Amino acid sequence: MSSRAIILSVIALFCGFVASVSVVRYVRGRNAPRPADGVPVVVAAKPLQTGTVLASSMVKVVRMPKEIAPPGAFRDPKEVVGHVLVVPLGVHEPVVHSAVGGTEGVIQAMVTAGMRAYSVQLEGEAARLASHLRVGDRVDVLWIRPSAEGEVTAKLLMQNVRVLAVGDPENKSRESTKRSYSRGTADSEVVTLEVTPEQFVLLAAAVEEGKIKLAMRRPGEKGVTDIPEVDISRLWQAPEPAEAPQMSPTVAATPVEEYVIEIIEGDNIEHQTYERVAPDYRAR
Repeated sequence: MSSRAIILSVIALFCGFVASVSVVRYVRGRNAPRPADGVPVVVAAKPLQTGTVLASSMVKVVRMPKEIAPPGAFRDPKEVVGHVLVVPLGVHEPVVHSAVGGTEGVIQAMVTAGMRAYSVQLEGEAARLASHLRVGDRVDVLWIRPSAEGEVTAKLLMQNVRVLAVGDPENKSRESTKRSYSRGTADSEVVTLEVTPEQFVLLAAAVEEGKIKLAMRRPGEKGVTDIPEVDISRLWQAPEPAEAPQMSPTVAATPVEEYVIEIIEGDNIEHQTYERVAPDYRAR
């Protein structure tokens, strides 16, 4: 092969290589992802519970077509940091204005419209039970009232009451990602309940007159039971003596007359005297 032919072959190979590279780049350019269209929306990066103080690590931004972006959704994560969730959110669920409360007053942001928040101080075993409670749990409220005469009365005061907080959520550090409540001691705990205005008056009076204990409910159980007030002091009373049984009347024999029977055996004659009696009914 001549030098000219070799040179032309090299040039042809080079041109083919350049063309192949150009085609590959063109195809890759067409398949490359384009910048996402739509508007930014702040969503939950993980499941979040009611009462959570939002941190930047708990949310992220996704882009949605403007026509399907939820109204009231936040666009910038900085707008939600430090706010309190008043409803639970699932993963990738948008954070909207109605889902968060203000940065001041955690409890206030969690109270349902028309309801009230009231905190009760629990002691002893009641406080230890509170360590198992979480925000959103439902409880029954028991009232135990001692009297000056030593009698103790127990009454199921309220049922299906929502727990707003255990401990003091106002002491939570908004800069911490752990977000743990400030808990009480093992023998003392504060539980904040959501009650109606009427229940608030009743509960406040009950706290002044006796002790409050809480009973946990199974998740999702909302039924109520009509349980009467119980006088606990009667549990230690001795049973009342049973009344003596009524005895049936007895019969007393009273002699009324005598009679003689003559017994003859051959030449032998024998006389026996008997008494005829009549019944006399006398109560024992």
